[in-house]
Amino acid sequence: MHRPPALSLDLPQGWVGYRVKGFHLVAAGPGDAVSSPRLIAATYGGQPADVEQLDRMYLVEDTAAEVAGLPARRVDLTRWNGDAAVFTRRWLVQYALPSGRATLEISAHCLVGDYQRYTHVFDAAVAGARLMPARPLSAPVQTVGARTAA
Repeated sequence: MHRPPALSLDLPQGWVGYRVKGFHLVAAGPGDAVSSPRLIAATYGGQPADVEQLDRMYLVEDTAAEVAGLPARRVDLTRWNGDAAVFTRRWLVQYALPSGRATLEISAHCLVGDYQRYTHVFDAAVAGARLMPARPLSAPVQTVGARTAA
């Protein structure tokens, strides 16, 4: 049984990456804990939730894209998160594995007011994404171990 490839992304200048089990990447940009932009990447079993299933999220755009040379879906959303409106850009790549389907999701988040400032930063980071072959795994795929770019 095999797991999906591991993901590597170069972080934008001034961003900090964190090692978090179950994620390829968790990174935060400049700013405080509430307003800083974030990049998060993980691979999980199954398919992504439809926007209609996500409470208080509003679809802005759903379009074809590419991640590391693979066909992807890019979905732009807005949502209300407590006291702030948040913009989210999700890139979704689906894999067929011997054990079923898996989804690589890269999501980028910022305050709606910072949308124009950060979307090109998010797009540039994902444009440089690289996938590296993973070793065979003897258990079903749920998530891939933590990895951050140096």
